[in-house]
Amino acid sequence: MAKNKPAFSEQSLYQWATATSIERGYDYYERGAVQSLVRRGNELCAQVWGTDVEPYRVRVVLDAHGIPSHATCTCPYDWGGWCKHIVATLLTYLHEPEKVEVRPPLEEMVKDLSDNEMRELLSYLVSRAPATLDLIDAWFAIHDSEEQQASPTSAPWPPHPEPYERRARAILHSLDHMLSSEAYWHVSEVFEELEDMAQQAKTFLNQGDQNRALSVLIGVTNAYVSDAFYLDDSDGIVSDFAYQLGELWASLLVRMDLDDEARKGLQALFEEWEQDLVVYGLEDVWESAEYTVSIQSEEDILESDDPVLILAYLEHLEQVGDDEAYLRFALEASEYGHYVVKLIHLGRLEEAKAFLDTHQLTTGEKESVVYALYEEGHVEEAFTLAEDLMSAQDASFTWFSWLADRAETAGRKELALRAVEQAFRRSPSLTSYYRARDLAGADWPRVREELLAFLRTEREAGIDVFIAEELWDDVLRALEEGYVDYSTLRRVVDALIPHRPEAAARIAQEQAERIMDAGLSKAYPQAVEWLQRMRQVYHLMGRDSEWQAYLESLIQKHRRKYTLRPLLEELR
Repeated sequence: MAKNKPAFSEQSLYQWATATSIERGYDYYERGAVQSLVRRGNELCAQVWGTDVEPYRVRVVLDAHGIPSHATCTCPYDWGGWCKHIVATLLTYLHEPEKVEVRPPLEEMVKDLSDNEMRELLSYLVSRAPATLDLIDAWFAIHDSEEQQASPTSAPWPPHPEPYERRARAILHSLDHMLSSEAYWHVSEVFEELEDMAQQAKTFLNQGDQNRALSVLIGVTNAYVSDAFYLDDSDGIVSDFAYQLGELWASLLVRMDLDDEARKGLQALFEEWEQDLVVYGLEDVWESAEYTVSIQSEEDILESDDPVLILAYLEHLEQVGDDEAYLRFALEASEYGHYVVKLIHLGRLEEAKAFLDTHQLTTGEKESVVYALYEEGHVEEAFTLAEDLMSAQDASFTWFSWLADRAETAGRKELALRAVEQAFRRSPSLTSYYRARDLAGADWPRVREELLAFLRTEREAGIDVFIAEELWDDVLRALEEGYVDYSTLRRVVDALIPHRPEAAARIAQEQAERIMDAGLSKAYPQAVEWLQRMRQVYHLMGRDSEWQAYLESLIQKHRRKYTLRPLLEELR
């Protein structure tokens, strides 16, 4: 059983997942799809049954405060935010802590093993999962390389990318054993792993190891340029990674101290990679990085007017702890948000407030200032600035969700309610609607009408609220005016059956006939599900004879569809 109460709420889920993923995650949670929920230290792992024959594996990393900071799932979802399986896992963690099995983290499990026991463990792992041996090979190759580069400033050029390149190639070829139709669904996972590997360069640079950072980036880029485009790029995942790499190169090079030999070597590499990517129309991805190689001073960075380089240089100044240089450069670059946030973290609150009074910040910058004020314990100042942002049209959903949680905790219910209302208008959900109800108290009738009036301009987003309020005319108009996915439509029809049976029957009939008339044989079971709903409605209305007549007409109409006909006959 979990020892600690989760440090986040249902509302927090909307920071990480779309409303659709959260709705579907609720479905999975309610039907008990989450299995084997285990917490090890700051990691939460689960198996979640989905549409595959094997359960999907979910991994959530919690930060020091117990709030999710990173999450992955083995499902093929890649349409923005976290998937429904991750949502279902977090809902189970929130509402059924007794299902969480707490186990010791790996470090604790192996700390007392002898050398022989460790060898036995590794042998066992390789025997059960032979691919583990490739990972061990890669680890030793990288470890040996790291020992050779123990003095990061002794040999700035050339670096040693070979072990990292081998590991990157192994990642890119990890789907080779699959059919192309199966591999398509896992391409995003490959590039998530490759991105994690590329980000190691940033870790090494933060540790002052410039040579190893270059080794990682060159190794990953070499492997990407030569091997990545064998993978399916139908969704643009493969080509998009080139731009991520280009941005990472630029952001790290601006922080490096390169000698002439390193500059020439890197320039040659960029020219070579540029030629390799011309055929894919990606020759421009290295422009910022190539410019960065030639940078000699802060003035060059400012003249570039490139936000990637400017923010990377600010990060460098933060890393080396040069606060005054940070403040000066932030001012020169007109990065006022970073300037004010830095003043706040340095304890120079009055300077920060004076600057805010005389300079114009963007909404996003003001959001960052509110975060910083709250983090440093200036709660009232944070809420005062937040009040000024309540009417900002471009204020973010994530920020309003964060503000609602903090304001409610501080007993500022009026501010919390306004923040929830604004979050609702940016991403409507039944959870936010009920939270607004709880915060509004006696003022709920007014707030309710305002939220419903808003939903009637965004009908598709309000279907769940309309169902909960039994506003069936609004439900039907929402269906008429916008597209809804299959899962939502099925849920809507089930809700309509006892209240608007004729409408439910009509929708079910339309869906079934659309599938059958198009001859979509793989979807015939879905057509039968719709017909079962239609039969249920006709029975409730006492019109069984009409249903039978309609069914016989279908059997006659589709008598030559030998896959469909037996399914229809079973409905008699």
